[in-house]
Amino acid sequence: MSTQIVNDGISEGKIKDSENRFNILLENVRDGILLSTFEGKFIEANKAICSLLGYSKAEMFNLSYTDIIAEQEILRLPEFYDGLIKIGYSICEWELKCNDANLIYTEIASQILPDGNIVHFIRDISERKKTEEELMRSYEEKQINNELIEERAAEFAILNEKLARSEEELKQMNASKDKFFSIVAHDLKSPFQGLIGFSDILLEDFDEMDAEQTKYFIKEINTTTKNVYKLIEQLLDWSRIQLGKMQFEPENLSLVKSIEFIFNLVRANAVKKEITISHSVPDEQLVFVDARMLNSLIENLISNAIKFTKRNGSITIFSEELGNYIQVSVKDTGIGIDSTSLDKIFNIGSNHTTKGTEAESGTGLGLLLCKELVEKNGGKIELQSEVGVGTSVIFTLPKGK
Repeated sequence: MSTQIVNDGISEGKIKDSENRFNILLENVRDGILLSTFEGKFIEANKAICSLLGYSKAEMFNLSYTDIIAEQEILRLPEFYDGLIKIGYSICEWELKCNDANLIYTEIASQILPDGNIVHFIRDISERKKTEEELMRSYEEKQINNELIEERAAEFAILNEKLARSEEELKQMNASKDKFFSIVAHDLKSPFQGLIGFSDILLEDFDEMDAEQTKYFIKEINTTTKNVYKLIEQLLDWSRIQLGKMQFEPENLSLVKSIEFIFNLVRANAVKKEITISHSVPDEQLVFVDARMLNSLIENLISNAIKFTKRNGSITIFSEELGNYIQVSVKDTGIGIDSTSLDKIFNIGSNHTTKGTEAESGTGLGLLLCKELVEKNGGKIELQSEVGVGTSVIFTLPKGK
């Protein structure tokens, strides 16, 4: 009996020593420790957790999970319990509410004890969270800055490309302008030299000339004057388009009426060379274009065709619908154009001019002006030609309604 008492006494002493050591450890560990019932009522708390949350131990015993967990975190409690029930422990981050209402970030490792209670080991990770958030903000700002830098780099690349393109266009424009003035100077100088020469002869030899000779020089002066006037008209129209000063007022127009109007203007020139001009354009076909530009376009094309068509030749205009456009073809049986010259027709820098079949003079701007007029009205123009067979000028114009 006495031995049993001694043994019991030793056991009780050991247990008490163990409890004392546990309490010392519990109170001096740096991490917070909470013991709660399964329902969440706190039944033990160490000094660290009390200091962290700002409660006394006695106050802690009157609290439960819902008192210290931040409101936005309470919805996670069912998930927390599910984990405990399934695997017996849980490790996750919780935002806790202190006694002064401040919030702190914590990492909590929870485990079910054999008696059904739950022990929680709580570590304050607010500084770590703050560092992580700062790093995340820094990373996001860096990403944003990188994106901005990439955007700016892309914008600069586009601007540089536009600048380079503009610089090239400016060079081309300056080259075209220089060539244009060269053409103007050349094409105006030649006929005026002729006018001066003819007028000088008339002035000096008028008394010695018979009526036939006088009539010849007057006729030459008249023809040259008309050519100069035609050149000046083309130059003015071309320059107005280049400067954007030519009025552009598109409307629904009858294509056939414009063609027949121009036929009447140029018929004398065609009859003089015994050239047949005709068309097969439907009466109901409408185009949505500027009236003055349309007449100028057709007049230039037909006059050009007459100039390069030999006697007894023919000029035909026909059209067809292509989606939202009307395609018009002006076909002649003229001398045609070789492939080398064909590439220069629409290039002002080439100054391509050719005498007509009966030595009619040209400005070199007629077809170039036609190209400007077609494009101004939203269409496209091209040439198809074969030497000795003839030429077709094909262009499109927006269809009227």
